Amino acid sequence: MRLMFMIGVLTLAGCSQPSDSVTKVDLLISGGTVYDGSGSVPIVTDVAVDDGRIVFIGDAAEEGIGSDDVVDADGLWVAPGFIDAHSHAVLDEDYGRDAIPFLKQG
Repeated sequence: MRLMFMIGVLTLAGCSQPSDSVTKVDLLISGGTVYDGSGSVPIVTDVAVDDGRIVFIGDAAEEGIGSDDVVDADGLWVAPGFIDAHSHAVLDEDYGRDAIPFLKQG
Protein backbone atom coordinates (compact mmCIF):
# COMPACT_ATOMS: atom_id res chain seq x y z
CA MET A 1 0.00 0.00 0.00
CA ARG A 2 2.85 2.37 0.81
CA LEU A 3 4.43 1.78 -2.61
CA MET A 4 1.11 2.61 -4.35
CA PHE A 5 0.89 5.86 -2.38
CA MET A 6 4.45 6.84 -3.33
CA ILE A 7 3.81 6.16 -7.03
CA GLY A 8 0.64 8.31 -6.83
CA VAL A 9 2.52 11.18 -5.17
CA LEU A 10 5.34 11.02 -7.70
CA THR A 11 2.86 10.97 -10.58
CA LEU A 12 1.05 14.03 -9.25
CA ALA A 13 4.32 15.83 -8.59
CA GLY A 14 5.42 15.21 -12.18
CA CYS A 15 2.27 16.72 -13.68
CA SER A 16 2.41 20.33 -14.70
CA GLN A 17 -0.53 22.27 -13.41
CA PRO A 18 -2.02 25.03 -15.55
CA SER A 19 -0.99 28.42 -14.28
CA ASP A 20 -2.86 31.69 -14.45
CA SER A 21 0.38 33.64 -14.23
CA VAL A 22 2.51 34.43 -17.27
CA THR A 23 6.28 34.64 -17.16
CA LYS A 24 7.20 37.80 -19.06
CA VAL A 25 10.32 37.92 -21.22
CA ASP A 26 11.81 40.77 -23.25
CA LEU A 27 11.12 39.18 -26.65
CA LEU A 28 9.13 36.21 -27.89
CA ILE A 29 9.72 34.90 -31.41
CA SER A 30 6.62 32.89 -32.15
CA GLY A 31 6.13 29.97 -34.54
CA GLY A 32 9.33 30.22 -36.56
CA THR A 33 11.23 27.35 -38.16
CA VAL A 34 14.20 27.08 -35.80
CA TYR A 35 17.59 25.99 -37.12
CA ASP A 36 19.79 25.52 -34.06
CA GLY A 37 23.13 25.38 -35.88
CA SER A 38 23.83 21.75 -34.96
CA GLY A 39 22.74 20.28 -38.29
CA SER A 40 19.59 18.80 -36.72
CA VAL A 41 16.27 18.86 -38.54
CA PRO A 42 14.64 22.29 -37.97
CA ILE A 43 11.52 22.51 -35.81
CA VAL A 44 8.64 24.96 -35.78
CA THR A 45 8.56 26.41 -32.27
CA ASP A 46 8.87 29.54 -30.12
CA VAL A 47 12.04 31.20 -28.84
CA ALA A 48 12.04 33.42 -25.75
CA VAL A 49 14.77 35.99 -25.17
CA ASP A 50 15.33 37.80 -21.89
CA ASP A 51 18.16 40.11 -20.91
CA GLY A 52 19.91 39.46 -24.23
CA ARG A 53 19.94 35.66 -23.90
CA ILE A 54 17.82 32.82 -25.23
CA VAL A 55 16.04 31.49 -22.15
CA PHE A 56 13.49 29.11 -23.66
CA ILE A 57 12.83 27.13 -26.83
CA GLY A 58 9.51 25.31 -27.08
CA ASP A 59 5.77 25.96 -26.80
CA ALA A 60 5.66 29.29 -24.97
CA ALA A 61 1.88 29.26 -24.47
CA GLU A 62 2.01 25.81 -22.91
CA GLU A 63 4.73 26.95 -20.51
CA GLY A 64 3.04 30.25 -19.66
CA ILE A 65 5.67 32.44 -21.29
CA GLY A 66 4.66 35.75 -22.84
CA SER A 67 6.00 39.12 -23.87
CA ASP A 68 4.81 42.58 -24.80
CA ASP A 69 7.21 42.32 -27.77
CA VAL A 70 6.18 39.35 -29.95
CA VAL A 71 7.57 38.65 -33.41
CA ASP A 72 5.30 36.44 -35.53
CA ALA A 73 7.85 34.28 -37.36
CA ASP A 74 5.30 31.99 -39.04
CA GLY A 75 6.83 30.93 -42.36
CA LEU A 76 10.21 32.47 -41.44
CA TRP A 77 13.51 30.92 -40.36
CA VAL A 78 15.01 31.54 -36.94
CA ALA A 79 18.72 30.76 -36.78
CA PRO A 80 21.92 31.67 -34.94
CA GLY A 81 24.11 34.37 -36.47
CA PHE A 82 25.95 33.84 -39.69
CA ILE A 83 29.64 34.45 -40.37
CA ASP A 84 30.88 35.86 -43.68
CA ALA A 85 33.30 33.14 -44.76
CA HIS A 86 34.11 34.92 -48.02
CA SER A 87 35.46 38.34 -47.34
CA HIS A 88 37.45 40.91 -49.23
CA ALA A 89 38.69 42.53 -46.04
CA VAL A 90 41.93 44.41 -46.16
CA LEU A 91 43.60 43.33 -42.94
CA ASP A 92 46.94 44.93 -43.76
CA GLU A 93 45.52 48.47 -43.71
CA ASP A 94 45.32 50.40 -40.43
CA TYR A 95 41.51 50.38 -40.43
CA GLY A 96 41.35 46.59 -40.86
CA ARG A 97 44.04 45.25 -38.53
CA ASP A 98 41.86 44.96 -35.45
CA ALA A 99 39.26 42.87 -37.40
CA ILE A 100 36.49 44.13 -35.09
CA PRO A 101 33.71 43.62 -37.69
CA PHE A 102 34.70 39.94 -37.97
CA LEU A 103 34.77 39.44 -34.22
CA LYS A 104 31.19 40.72 -34.00
CA GLN A 105 29.74 38.38 -36.63
CA GLY A 106 27.72 35.35 -35.73
